[in-house]
Amino acid sequence: METYWMYRTRVGSYRNQLVVAKLVSPSTPVPGIKSPFQEELYGVDLNPVYQVNPKWRHPDNYCDSFGFNLFSRRLVDLMREFGVRHESFLADMVDKTGRRLLNLEYYVAHFLGNMFEPGPLMIDNKKYKLLMRNDMMEEILQRGISGFEFLSQVFGL
Repeated sequence: METYWMYRTRVGSYRNQLVVAKLVSPSTPVPGIKSPFQEELYGVDLNPVYQVNPKWRHPDNYCDSFGFNLFSRRLVDLMREFGVRHESFLADMVDKTGRRLLNLEYYVAHFLGNMFEPGPLMIDNKKYKLLMRNDMMEEILQRGISGFEFLSQVFGL
């Protein structure tokens, strides 16, 4: 029996500011994309640009202003190791003046395939519940990958 964890992105703070990557390009809503959580390929050449404060501590799972999954290179690599079906788009990270922050390598990661909806978890069928296998959650904790809050364990899916 497979064990999963419900999770969400942990939003950090720095000097009374929320640590949120602001999507500056493309404009929102993103043309050609129905939803950040659509099951099929986006079908566009997404070239995202995010504005962040270079002084922030940059988590591996970054909270973004649009609803995309903004992940560090090491988190995308871990997803590949675990066979997570996804497409990813390299993001340009810039400061408030538009200067590229070359030391930050982040990707918009879009999960592909069916998103199952186990009955007991659904409070509102319009909302997505993010689930992760237990072995991947343990590896995230072991490697010190940041930006996750694990909420509840789910058995037998």
